[in-house]
Amino acid sequence: MIADHLYSSILISDNLIDRYREQLAHSTDGTHLPLGRKSPQNKFLTNKDFVRNPLMTSRLLGHSDELLAVHDRYLQRLIDTGALRRNRSVDAQILATEFVACVVDFMTSTAIAQDFDQYRKVRVIVENDDDPEFSVGQLLLYFICSVHGMAAGFRLIDQLATNEHFRADLHHNENRTSALLHLWRGFLHLVAGREIKALSSFRSAKHLCNINLIAQLYCDELAKRIEQRSDSHLIGRFCSYPFSKLYTNQSGETHHCCLAFSPLRAGSIDDPTFDWNSRSSIEFRRSILNGEFTYCDKTSCAFIVGGSLPTREQAAAEDPRLAQIIEHKLVEIEPSGLELVFEHDASCNLACPSCRSSLIAHPKIATEQLDERFPYLLELLNKSIRLSVSGYGDPFFSRHYRQLLKLINKANAPNLTIDLITNAVLLTPQTWEGYAHLHSMFGSISVSVDAARGETYAKVRKLGDFDKLMSNLKFISELRQRGVFSTFLIQCVVQADNFREMEDFVELGLRLAVDGVIFQRLFPYGIYTDPTQFEKADVFSPSHPEHLDFLTILRSDRLKKKGVSCSTFQDLYDRLNPIDYYFDSLNNDGSGIAAFGWAFIKSGHQTGKVSIILKRDGHKKRYCFGTDLIHRPDVAAALSRHALTACGFSLKTDGQRLPPGRYQIGIRIDSPNTSVTEFTNRFVDVSPQSRESIKYSIDILQGGHDVTIHGWAYLSGGIVPDQIFVIFKSLSSKRCISFEARSISRPDVGEALGRDLAKCGFSFSLDGRSLPSGDYEIGFRLVKGKTRASRYSGRTVSFAGYSTMVA
Repeated sequence: MIADHLYSSILISDNLIDRYREQLAHSTDGTHLPLGRKSPQNKFLTNKDFVRNPLMTSRLLGHSDELLAVHDRYLQRLIDTGALRRNRSVDAQILATEFVACVVDFMTSTAIAQDFDQYRKVRVIVENDDDPEFSVGQLLLYFICSVHGMAAGFRLIDQLATNEHFRADLHHNENRTSALLHLWRGFLHLVAGREIKALSSFRSAKHLCNINLIAQLYCDELAKRIEQRSDSHLIGRFCSYPFSKLYTNQSGETHHCCLAFSPLRAGSIDDPTFDWNSRSSIEFRRSILNGEFTYCDKTSCAFIVGGSLPTREQAAAEDPRLAQIIEHKLVEIEPSGLELVFEHDASCNLACPSCRSSLIAHPKIATEQLDERFPYLLELLNKSIRLSVSGYGDPFFSRHYRQLLKLINKANAPNLTIDLITNAVLLTPQTWEGYAHLHSMFGSISVSVDAARGETYAKVRKLGDFDKLMSNLKFISELRQRGVFSTFLIQCVVQADNFREMEDFVELGLRLAVDGVIFQRLFPYGIYTDPTQFEKADVFSPSHPEHLDFLTILRSDRLKKKGVSCSTFQDLYDRLNPIDYYFDSLNNDGSGIAAFGWAFIKSGHQTGKVSIILKRDGHKKRYCFGTDLIHRPDVAAALSRHALTACGFSLKTDGQRLPPGRYQIGIRIDSPNTSVTEFTNRFVDVSPQSRESIKYSIDILQGGHDVTIHGWAYLSGGIVPDQIFVIFKSLSSKRCISFEARSISRPDVGEALGRDLAKCGFSFSLDGRSLPSGDYEIGFRLVKGKTRASRYSGRTVSFAGYSTMVA
């Protein structure tokens, strides 16, 4: 496997190494520098990690004659320019010129270019490098560093990076050129043994050109090696994507996963020889079945990062087709029941900085070229059960997608469900009616919003209309309530401009009655060609000036709502919030804290002994209170985790009074495997209180011709009063009128608060009695023996003749 060779891989076959040795031994100045000899100029070649890699990419091996000819010409150029003279400093510009010339010589060869292009689209080599420019560059860098030392290689890369002429000759695509330079720089760092710097370079390459498989594999293996990371958490897990999903991209290539999570190509929708069981498809599936997940970006995939990949048993139980695949380890399968994600048209009415650098709107001729794919696409749709449109661009702006949606119907796609991914600015009721023939075929709808306020939306969703969006979102919510859509999601790409609105974004989702709120991490993906611009937006970076504020928001209880997902940064969120919990009740009655709820450790869904920890503002001392175990089958059923039955806890007041102050509530869970503590955003205030202070709750307050009040009340310390009086205090005259309330039983209060408070309930009604017109504040007076205590609630009632209004 490539994972076993990445650190030593320079992708040079034995015959090329021998040819280098021969050429170096006969250089014109008589200098003989055999490989492996320790010297200041070639010491990097003695690194213990440098070995000959037997896995030379088969495409390069097939062109060994052309490669050797390129290197012969390159050597002669260096000799002619005098660059190999022993006592002369190396001219980086000369090296860069010849370096680019040799890469171009190789890549512009007609036969080679055609062969690579065909291979790239149809039969991706997955055992090794599928990037010819990078491979040739590695060979040239090897040669330069063998003669001149490691520093010469870095000087060459620096020269390429700062010379626009060289960059343009190297590749017409600016992002592609930058990615190549980062790859080569990472290669040099790796050979020199600087793994951390190599990892940084490879990550930069991946972000600039996210379809680069080499960068992803290097990143994954280096991160694992540096961080001593293990992929043991993937053992026994399963991903259905390579077995059922097919993504399209703008070049016509197909993939089995989102490019952000796996750049491995499957084939092409433009080539008649496209095969659902291409070599790369088979290798991708094999990597899933053997538990290695070789071609998955384990640092970005939302399912791996979030720990939500199903086990093989779970996947098999949900789908008989997958059960057969898993049982028999099938890697060649029939293309039936496909799930398609169309991303081959990037046209969009917005120019969001997190997605693109400018507006993308294909002209008519480009749209017509896309439309030529209709027959093939409709054939794919006939074999499919699901279509997501569009993962890149907007389906209601793209002429191509609009026309495609017009062509789809029950006749040519009888089993198809259509999921919409849109910015929703154009999804008006009028637009919606234009697709009436598809209303019964729609499934979910996911809307990219990225902001909770208009001023922020204007920054992160350029060319958008926030007011129009809000109107359309309400319309979509109504469609969801009518059952037109099965699921309604809103998404937010978190960045410096909007992270402070994450809590408000969750509230927006609640108002719209969405099924889920999805937060995603900002990735460059080739958009931020200027690294400083990405650094300003990337609030996830520890070096960002607002990073600590961002972490504070991630700890907010307001984000802990059902349906809220941090998807691509779930690992960070879980590190900050290792405990999943909920307080059914939490209060301070003057003699201690009482709490009732559930909690468990997210990692492995572990339960254990729960303790409540109080941390007073401005003090280091902490107060820890053990809780009693309460069985919570309701939580276990809701989360489909039987082991969570033992996650409930109850804390009863113990009569101990805390020093006055404001206390932050924390939770500690001691499980058999670990001990985890997390402080919440919940606080309680403890102030000096007399024993006569009252605790109360007004459960029902009704107005009409009479006013009716129901609730419960007791004295501090859990003392149940003998009598409860309801007081009406006139807000104009300050006159107070009191009436005795009727005592009722409230066993639920006693059970929730862990005290004998069953007789603390009360009920009161004026029963035809009237008060002078005016506004009155409601209060209570409790009597226990000789103890009297009064307290006003802040709730008011208004009397005007026989009718009553309450507030």
